[in-house]
Amino acid sequence: MPAGHGRDPEPHQGRPVALAREAALEDEDDRRLSRRLDTLSFALQVYFLQTASSKSGASQTIETEPEKPPSILDEVRNEEVRMFWEERIGQDSSFIAGQRLCDELVEWLGIHLDQTTADTLLLRLDEYAIGGVSPSSLDNFVGQRSIRDALSGLGVIRKGMSTASQCKSVDRSTIKPLLVWIDDEPLNNDWLIDNARQLNITVICLTCTASAKVWIEVNEGLLRKADYAGRLRFISDNYRWEADGINTRSVLNITAGEAILRYLRGRMYRAPVMIYCGLSIAETAYVKSFSRAGSTTDWILCLRFIKNLAAGIDTDYDWEGFSRLS
Repeated sequence: MPAGHGRDPEPHQGRPVALAREAALEDEDDRRLSRRLDTLSFALQVYFLQTASSKSGASQTIETEPEKPPSILDEVRNEEVRMFWEERIGQDSSFIAGQRLCDELVEWLGIHLDQTTADTLLLRLDEYAIGGVSPSSLDNFVGQRSIRDALSGLGVIRKGMSTASQCKSVDRSTIKPLLVWIDDEPLNNDWLIDNARQLNITVICLTCTASAKVWIEVNEGLLRKADYAGRLRFISDNYRWEADGINTRSVLNITAGEAILRYLRGRMYRAPVMIYCGLSIAETAYVKSFSRAGSTTDWILCLRFIKNLAAGIDTDYDWEGFSRLS
């Protein structure tokens, strides 16, 4: 065999191997390129998803950025009162007439509200006679109770007042007469107060509406007994200089007399109430709206009012009603 002929087949045998290697390399490159394309496609998908999500979040943030405007119900703590006001009155209504409030409460609770309870309720909710009720005043009245329970509380007071059997057992002679006098200048009434004490009347002098209410609430048991026995009377001025707190400036409260009268009748005290004042007597016509109430500038009439308390006379009516300046 010639020498060159023995090696000729080697090049012919290596060519298919090279071609196979080239094809394998091309396949590997294709796979790598495909994987990179897949990776790139996945990365693009993640990028677009994140972008869309951030845009959506930004739009939501923008949409929620405007703060909710303050509501008159923000300060209402009782959830039932809040719900009642929203559904029956309207969350944009800051005020409602007393009679309409009673009508709405009847519909809301499905109850009958008799006139006495309705009047008592409005005396409690509108102590300053502004002509209507705000959600905060209703909230303060109801407190942590349900509205139904709060209204029932008014009925409990009324029932307690009507249980005369408990009162009949009280010997009136054992109940010392009590006079509660509310005036920012008690020294102006020294002579009348001294006369009352000489008649064996206990005189409690209070100088502002707030302290009077606190004293009345703390001593309710004593006052109820004296009221039942007809041994309790109140005297108040009409205008009163009062301060809201310690070290605060006093302001003239021109509804002081009416406020204390409404407060007492709202809590079902029957005791006679006299508004004893000066020039503001012309502004005391409100006494005509209440039983056993009157106004005067006459010290003689005031002294008679005091003497009748000492004598246990509960059928005096000459002092009642609205007295004008002569």
